[in-house]
Amino acid sequence: KEVQIIPWMLGDSNFVRCPNQRLDPQKTVFVGALHGMLNAEGLAHIFNDLFGGVVYAGIDTDKHKYPIGSGRVTFNSSKSYMKAVAAAFVEIKCSKFSKKVQVDPYLEDSLCSCCLLKQGPYFCRDLACFKYFCRHCWELAHSNEFIRHHKPLMRNNRSGGGPATRPIISLTPPTSKLGDRDM
Repeated sequence: KEVQIIPWMLGDSNFVRCPNQRLDPQKTVFVGALHGMLNAEGLAHIFNDLFGGVVYAGIDTDKHKYPIGSGRVTFNSSKSYMKAVAAAFVEIKCSKFSKKVQVDPYLEDSLCSCCLLKQGPYFCRDLACFKYFCRHCWELAHSNEFIRHHKPLMRNNRSGGGPATRPIISLTPPTSKLGDRDM
């Protein structure tokens, strides 16, 4: 079996384009399915060329500081952020590899944007909604036939601590019956 060894320098995990710019999680996207040869600076340049306004890029790493195939990019404007989110996927082609990567909003722990009472583990990336929901508010809001097709993004944490606890986005919709407890 053929094995590809990709060297990784620790400094390749983060790239700051604008050191004085505050990193706003609400202007940050998650990027999944990254190729192991792509470093943070390369990711920043690609996203800046496509969407403009990149202030930071980071590659998520495991406990050994080796890339796990995902990262994040922070923009200085909502316009650049929304252009990236609207793209949903980006095809990266270069001499060493070609790869289609996933682009989604970077999810945080957040309260439900509707009731403001419960944790909001479901995020609707459709621009008609574009907010966090608890299970009850998701089901209530998405019972409407015109938006029933929306699929929630959910934040998943990897176990093990350290840098590998970066969010991984799942496109699995919630089951209709989760029992009595909200997630």
